[in-house]
Amino acid sequence: MELQNTGNTAVIAAVAAAAIAFLANIITTIITFKVAKLNTNKDLRLQNERLHDDRNKAEISFLRAKLEEVHNIISKTELENSQTISFFHSTSGIPRDEFRSRYLENCERIHKAVCVTDLYFVEISPAIRNIYNQMNLFWGNQESLLGINASANQHAWDSAYAKLLDASNIISSKAQEVQREIVSASEKLSSKLN
Repeated sequence: MELQNTGNTAVIAAVAAAAIAFLANIITTIITFKVAKLNTNKDLRLQNERLHDDRNKAEISFLRAKLEEVHNIISKTELENSQTISFFHSTSGIPRDEFRSRYLENCERIHKAVCVTDLYFVEISPAIRNIYNQMNLFWGNQESLLGINASANQHAWDSAYAKLLDASNIISSKAQEVQREIVSASEKLSSKLN
């Protein structure tokens, strides 16, 4: 009987060992699965953060390019609507068709600036629309100056020139205001990178 007990004990021990090994395997599998799941979640979170950062940097880069574009347009507009350019037009004998073509080029540039600011920088748009309105006054008065003989009608020439200078001064002031707003918007974008 002792042999039978020994055999039963060996079978029980073998079954117990197999059961323990099986349970250990199940526990190891569960732990491995949970660790893998944690690692996968961590990897996904890190990847999402990188994608978010990359998208944020790309958006900021895009918006900075738009700010630069508007700044260049406003700088060119300020120059094209200055007393200096008025003098050049008045003394160069510029043909009316060429003058009007330059006016339309200026309109096209400022319309682009209005479009960009309406879409991306709404707070800047009103000042640019004001520049556009003053630009129309400037070019209208400049065309009047080109058609007035100053020696024959000094009063009309002086009146048109005074209106032109007023428009030019307002454009210059508004252009500087827009440029300051662009610098401020650029600084806000920079702070989003940090």
